[in-house]
Order: sequence, then structure tokens, then C-alpha cells
Amino acid sequence: MNFLLYLLQVHIALSLLFVVYKALSARNTHFTARRVLLLGILLFALVYPLFRLPGGVSDALPAELQITLPELQVKPDGSGDRPLSPYQFIAGVYGGVALLLGLRLAVRLLSIVGLRRHNPCDTWAPAAWSSAPRERTPARSSTGYSCLLRLSTILPTGQAS
Repeated sequence: MNFLLYLLQVHIALSLLFVVYKALSARNTHFTARRVLLLGILLFALVYPLFRLPGGVSDALPAELQITLPELQVKPDGSGDRPLSPYQFIAGVYGGVALLLGLRLAVRLLSIVGLRRHNPCDTWAPAAWSSAPRERTPARSSTGYSCLLRLSTILPTGQAS
């Protein structure tokens, strides 16, 4: 149950801080600062639930809003087969969805890396190939082969295939 509470706290913090981020940087064009801010928000949201306030909640809430629940002790019946609690089920579903989305992200990132690796129109080229400044050309134009023609003018003979 503590893990679900941690996930809930992280989720609430990320939601609130993202709303603040969008409100403050809606028209900001300092992309590096925005990336650093997003990484800081993520790090803060993951770390802050791990720290406890010295006074706890009892100092923050007035006495009329505090509720004390009776203590409940559960003892196993000795059969060995315990049913899955709702918290374990929710944590399992949450973990499964997170795992699937993480795998989906990894596959998409790998496909992007593959496309970048095999793109003949990528702007990267060693400086020895050409001393003239290059322009970024689209992968396809009206003829469809302008990128390959552009590479054939940049690359030394025999490397444009």
C-alpha cells in the first residue's frame, strides 16, 4: 500500500507541476532552460515523497479535519492461498501498463534511431568532404531524388551510392 501512496503522490506532483510549467513557459523559446526545468520537475516529483515532514500531517491540518480510524488486525487463516488484494491488483495493472508503454517507447526510439542512421539526407558529414556550407535539403522533392543528387555533389567519387 505504501507503493501505491508513493505513486499517487508522484502523479499528483507531476500533474500540478506540469500545469505550472505550461502556464509559465507557454511562449518561452529558451528550449534548454525548459528541458532543464522539466527534468527538475521530474526529479522533484520522484524524490519529494521519500522525505517526511518533522511534524507530519497532524501539525498541518486542524483537529476538526483529522480522523482517527480504528486499528484492524488481519491474521492469515493458515490455508496458504491468500486472495489478491485490490491494492496488489491495481499495482499489478499499473506496473503492466507502465511496462507496455515503456516497451512501446523503446521500440519507437529505436525506429527513430534507425531512420536517422539510414537517412542519406542527414546534415552530418565530415568537414573534409566539403568546405562550402551545406543547406538542409528535404528527403523528397518534386523529382524525388534531389537528396541523392545533392550527396553526389558533396561526396568524393565512389561514395555516393
